[in-house]
Amino acid sequence: MHLEIWVRRIDGSPCSLLFEGEQNQPSSRRIKDRDQRERRPKAGRPARSRDLHPGGCSANLHAMHGIRTTLVSLFVLLLAIALLRLLRTQRERRDLDAHCIEPKDLHALVASGASVYLYDLRQPLDLFIDAETIPGSRRIAPHEILADPQLIPADQDAVVYCTCPGEETSRKIVQRALSMGFTRVRLLRGGLAAWKAAGYPVEPYRGQISLEPAEPAS
Repeated sequence: MHLEIWVRRIDGSPCSLLFEGEQNQPSSRRIKDRDQRERRPKAGRPARSRDLHPGGCSANLHAMHGIRTTLVSLFVLLLAIALLRLLRTQRERRDLDAHCIEPKDLHALVASGASVYLYDLRQPLDLFIDAETIPGSRRIAPHEILADPQLIPADQDAVVYCTCPGEETSRKIVQRALSMGFTRVRLLRGGLAAWKAAGYPVEPYRGQISLEPAEPAS
């Protein structure tokens, strides 16, 4: 860019002054000036952190990567814990299923005259609602067996039953007994309801029923 200005000398003679712009500047200086203009925030727009601190963007990306890695690791850990619990539950259920007896098999065992101990594990309220029991059964509170497993003979066949969904109480008792080495205790699959549904005999419960709150079977 050229700019020419005419002026007069002191003696009155004309004289021209020629000004040359950026085109005559060294290329390195023009590039530097251009870079500075590009980095300078435009009018009306606040300066961004990456304009002021070129390394800030890289630090933010590194922090986000660390957070993502931590979340992925936590998810994998929780998934592994859930899988281990599932496998343990399935293994325990298989072990308990091996110590179940069907109503028809128990009926055949009792009819054969074999020595087998029967334990009614129902809670008082359940017994009050349905005061019938399998002949020859001994009614005993679940918390009493949990507190003293020796109430079940370790060297004799024993069958426990209840009316809980999924035989929950019976499973707890059998699991506790198996952990102590009682290998001859089994639970009646389907409980008292399955026994009665098969048409096998029952008898009225003649013991005393107390409706006081019972201790939970843990």
